[in-house]
Amino acid sequence: MFRIAVIIILLAYPVLPLNLDSQPPDPERVDFKIAVKALKSGHSLFFFTFAPLTDRAFGGNVDNFKYYDEPKNGLPYFEFSKTRLILNESDIQMQLLEEKVDINGNVSVRLTTMTPAEFKVIRREEWTCNLRAKYCTDLRITVGENPVLLKADTVPIRKNLTAGIRVRFTVNFSLCHTGLRLNVVSGGYLSDFKEYDAEYDELTQFSTTRMVTNGGSGIGYDVDTVKMYTNGTLAVNTAKMTSNFKPLNSEDYICDMNGGDKAAVSFFAINSPNW
Repeated sequence: MFRIAVIIILLAYPVLPLNLDSQPPDPERVDFKIAVKALKSGHSLFFFTFAPLTDRAFGGNVDNFKYYDEPKNGLPYFEFSKTRLILNESDIQMQLLEEKVDINGNVSVRLTTMTPAEFKVIRREEWTCNLRAKYCTDLRITVGENPVLLKADTVPIRKNLTAGIRVRFTVNFSLCHTGLRLNVVSGGYLSDFKEYDAEYDELTQFSTTRMVTNGGSGIGYDVDTVKMYTNGTLAVNTAKMTSNFKPLNSEDYICDMNGGDKAAVSFFAINSPNW
């Protein structure tokens, strides 16, 4: 007797309204300034992006981001990316969606479809639009999250992490003591972390990773790694890497945590108990 194994892959696509023209303006949509303020204060954003001249749309949470306000880079902007696996006829493919939103609401979108193992590019699509347009990218603050700024102390941060509470962080590189004084803010969820024994000065290490396209270097990663020490000092490394995690460039920073407007690194507990 033969046994047949059937693998079913469920793909979730956003469902478009039947009549978008009849939809009233959504008061929960946010503009660039509100979006940046929300990201810097520990909130995550939900995005919903329409692909032009097609019936496709993409949605999800802006988990990790980078905000740039450097004159050499042009207008202030923030960027984020998302990946997903899709079933295309008989094979599995990976899609990388990258978005850049500037202060004027201009949105640049790049959608790269590739093989999931070798990251070989199958096709690349790019388009632009504006947040004020009817069919572009909708941004809104994620519902149900209540980020609370944690005290400038390693104890509440570690307590929340080890209790399974989601923690978000932001790094303002212009406020760090060493490294390039760039007006760049990075942030995201502390999805992975490592605890050390009390005999070490280093208490916790964590990192966030975003898949990106690194120009002529192909698919790669934007990685931020943070080491937190017992005296409250943080060593931050930000790096661009290839698909096999070989550094293309890397910069090290020494920063302080929390403490108001002059804090280089801030931690936010999401829906944390009132400890």
